[in-house]
Amino acid sequence: MKDFDVHEKVEIVKSMLISIAKFDGKVTEEESRLIDRIASDVNEYFELLSRINSKGEPSSLDRAELFKKKLNIISKAVKSIREDMRVTPDEKELFKAIQELLPELP
Repeated sequence: MKDFDVHEKVEIVKSMLISIAKFDGKVTEEESRLIDRIASDVNEYFELLSRINSKGEPSSLDRAELFKKKLNIISKAVKSIREDMRVTPDEKELFKAIQELLPELP
């Protein structure tokens, strides 16, 4: 996958979520707030990753904090996707993309 800057990664995830939310023909106010929150969380994830990487060798607490943040983002995406109680191929691709866009520590 191409290297993207943080802003591009946030916009990619946000765009994917909006596409899924539009599947039923509309994006509700609740869906819009959820999408904005996930985009904000993705941005915070990359800020945290940058802070951790700038310190040098990550501690086990750093790893746990980053993993918790990633899990929270994925959990919110699942909530958004599961509202219609079915998972489409596009939604599966969203999960894959989110996981690829949120790297682990080395």
